[in-house]
Amino acid sequence: MLAQPEKQLNTFAITGLIAAVCGLPLEFFPWKPPSWGYASFGLFFALLATASGIAACHFALAEIRKSPEQYKGRALAFSGLVIGYLSIAAYIVMTLASGGIQP
Repeated sequence: MLAQPEKQLNTFAITGLIAAVCGLPLEFFPWKPPSWGYASFGLFFALLATASGIAACHFALAEIRKSPEQYKGRALAFSGLVIGYLSIAAYIVMTLASGGIQP
């Protein structure tokens, strides 16, 4: 009986999960900062990290679905999607609850 090759962990799943977790500080963003200089810079990169994490997780799930005998990491990619989408949803809810972004 031939031994089956071990599945490779999808790197997009790991990258997407890490990037989505980097977007979690959106929930703790100071909603009405006195100066928008560094605050908007940090917000931009947090949103960029979250969006790239979501994209990487979607790409990972597509690769895993296309060749399940080669890749594993579906749970990591799904976790990254959940964290990323919840982070963006929390950002939207907290922005609306605070009266919107006011420079």
